[in-house]
Amino acid sequence: MKSIRRTVLLNVLLLLVITLGVVSWFVYRTSAAALRDKQRAARDLVELRYEDRRDEELRNRAMELAYNVQSNFNRTKFRDHWISSELSALSAALSPRGQFPLLTSAAIAVPGRVSLDFNAWTATELKLHEEEVYRDLDVTPHEYLQITGDWGVGWTSHNLSGRPLPMAGVPFARDGESNVARFDSLELPDGTTVRRVIVRAPVTRFARSGTFWLRPPRFDEAHPSRAVVGVAGAARSPGPRPGSGPFIGPPPSTLIDPRVDILNYPLPVFYLQCAWDVSTDNPRLHALIGLRDEQLAEIDDETEQSIRHLRATLGWTVFGALAATLLIGWLLVGLGLFPLKRLSYAVSRISAKDFLLPIDPKSLPKEVNPVADRLSQALAQLQAAFEREKRAAADISHELRTPLAALTTTIEVACRKPRTAEQYRETLEECRVIARQMSQLVERMLVLAWIDAGADEVRPEPVEVGDLVGGVAAIAKPLAEVQGLTFKVKLPTRMTVVTDPDKLREVVMNLTHNAIEYNRPGGEVELYAAPDDNGGVVLEVRDTGIGMPPEIHEKIFERFFRGDPSRQATGVHAGLGLAIVKEYVDRLGGRLTVDSAVGKGSRFRIELPNAL
Repeated sequence: MKSIRRTVLLNVLLLLVITLGVVSWFVYRTSAAALRDKQRAARDLVELRYEDRRDEELRNRAMELAYNVQSNFNRTKFRDHWISSELSALSAALSPRGQFPLLTSAAIAVPGRVSLDFNAWTATELKLHEEEVYRDLDVTPHEYLQITGDWGVGWTSHNLSGRPLPMAGVPFARDGESNVARFDSLELPDGTTVRRVIVRAPVTRFARSGTFWLRPPRFDEAHPSRAVVGVAGAARSPGPRPGSGPFIGPPPSTLIDPRVDILNYPLPVFYLQCAWDVSTDNPRLHALIGLRDEQLAEIDDETEQSIRHLRATLGWTVFGALAATLLIGWLLVGLGLFPLKRLSYAVSRISAKDFLLPIDPKSLPKEVNPVADRLSQALAQLQAAFEREKRAAADISHELRTPLAALTTTIEVACRKPRTAEQYRETLEECRVIARQMSQLVERMLVLAWIDAGADEVRPEPVEVGDLVGGVAAIAKPLAEVQGLTFKVKLPTRMTVVTDPDKLREVVMNLTHNAIEYNRPGGEVELYAAPDDNGGVVLEVRDTGIGMPPEIHEKIFERFFRGDPSRQATGVHAGLGLAIVKEYVDRLGGRLTVDSAVGKGSRFRIELPNAL
C-alpha cells in the first residue's frame, strides 16, 4: 500500500526540484552573463590602459627624440645664398627711380628680416643622429622617425626607405602650442601597422659649420650632437599641458654664443613623427604587453573562479534545500495528515449496531470535510442496505413460511384419517399449487441474484413488437375476463426493434399481471405500443385500479416492497416483480416511469431504444 506521506513528500520534492532547477538555471545564466560582461569591461579597460601607457611611452620617446633634434646652421651655404641673392639683385633691371638695386643690396648687406630669414632658412638643417639615439639595435627595425620643418621634410629614419610619413591634417602654425602630441594609427606601404605620435616642438640644440668670409675652417667646433644650447633653449615654448607628461631632456642653457649673432632670426619649429610597430616583436612594448597579458589572464582567472564558485553555491543551495525539505517536510506532512488519522480512528469505532460517524465534520479541515461528509452518506446508505438485507431475510422467511405452512397443514389434514382416491387427488392438487407458488418465488429471487452478479446477460436480436405484445395479451386477456375486467390492446401494424425479447416479454408480463391483480371489479386494463420520435418504441400499461400515493412511486421498485401491505402475501405478490422489471428496463437501455393516484389507477410507461 502506498504511503500518502511519502507520495505527498515526493511530489513536493519533485516540484521543488523543478522550481529550483528553473530558478538556478535562470540565476546562473543571468549571473554568468553579468560576470562575462564584467570580464569584457575589465578586459577593455586593461586594453585602454595598455594603449594609454603605450601612447605615453611613445610620447615620452618622441619628446626625448625631439630634445636630440638639433638645428645645424651651415655658414658656407648661408654665404653662397647671400651672394646669389646679392648678384641677382645687381643684375635686375633698373626701376624708374634707379634705387631698387641699392635698396636691395643694403637690405641684404645689413641684417634684416627679409633676406636674412630666407638665407638662414635655406642654410639651416635639422638632424637626428641615429648612432646616438639607437644604441640597442633590436629597437631600430620597429621604430620609424621623421622630422618635418616649416620648409618640408627634413629628415627620415633609414627603415622608412625614402617613403615619408604623411602629415595631412597637421597644422603648421608657428604661434600654436608647443609639445602638443597627436596620436593616430596607420598602415605603412609594406603592410606594417604602426602607432604614430606627432609632436610639435622648437629646436633645443643649435650648431654651425662652414665659413662665411672665406676664413679657414675651425676645427674646434663641437660635434652637432654635442653642441651647446643657445638662443633656441632660451626661447623654448611653454611646458606641456597638465596630464601630457614632462618634457624629457636636460634644461636648456641661457648662454648665447656671440658667434651666432648673425643668426638673430626667429627660432625654427619642427614636427617630429615617431611611429612604433604594434606587433609583439617590438622590444619597447614587451614590458607593457607582458603587463597587459598578465592583467588579462588575472581577469580571466577571476571570472572563471567566480563562475565555478557560482555553480558550487547554486549546487549546494539546491542540495541543502532538498535535504531540508526532505527532513522538515516529513514532519510537516505528518502534521498535515493528522486529521486523516482522526478520521481513520473515528471510522474504526463504527460497528454493525451503530453506523453513525463519531466525529464532527466541521472540526476537520475543509480539504477533509468533503471526505467525512461522503463517508457519512456512504455509512447511511450502508445502514439502509443493511436494514434492507435484514428486512429481505425476514420477508423471504415470511414469504416461504406461508406456503410451507399451508403445504404442511394440507398434508397433515390428509393424513389424519383414511380418504378416498378422489380426496387424496384434491389434496395433491392443492399441494402442487402451493409448490408452484414457492417455485415462482425462488425463481424470482434467483433472477435478482443473477442480475446482481452480472450473470444475466442481454442477448439482443430483431424483435417484432406487435407479435411479442400480442402474445402477452393472449395470455393475460383470459385472466382479466375471469375477474370481470375489460382488456384492451392497441398495437402498431408492424414495428421492429433490436432488443432482448425474453426480458422485454418478462417486463410486459409483470406489468400486465400487476394491472390485473391490483384492479377493481369492473375495471379496465389497456396495453399500448407505438413508435417514438427517436426510432424506438413506447409501451404503456394502464389500469383503473386502486392506484398509489405519490410518496411510494419510487419505493415500489424496491425489493420485497408491496404497495398494499394489507393484502396477504403469496408467491406471486412477494414484492419482487417490479424490482425485476426495473432491472430489466435499465439493462435494455430504456426508461421506466409511473403515473398513479389513489383511486384513479396507474400508468406504467416504458421507452426503449431501437438498438442496443
